[in-house]
Amino acid sequence: MIKNDYEADYKKVHDKAQTPEYRDTRRTHPKIERKLGEVARHHGARRASFRGLAKVLTQALLTALAVNVKRMIKLVNANVLPGLAGRKVRAQLAAT
Repeated sequence: MIKNDYEADYKKVHDKAQTPEYRDTRRTHPKIERKLGEVARHHGARRASFRGLAKVLTQALLTALAVNVKRMIKLVNANVLPGLAGRKVRAQLAAT
């Protein structure tokens, strides 16, 4: 019995969702979404600050670079200083 014209597509998607590859993808998906949410919420990626494709692309690349550098620093600190993992580390600025 066919419920609608898309029944075959629904079955194909359902079968794909049962595969181990899809399960692995769904396991890593929240980590990626968390980073994209950070970029949108805290780094102004919802709206471009400039006009023109080259400038918008530059803004997106620099924003991604900043988020990735923050993540690398956090990972290095967690590996080098395991006792400080989870605590916020602030840089001390020297008076110049």
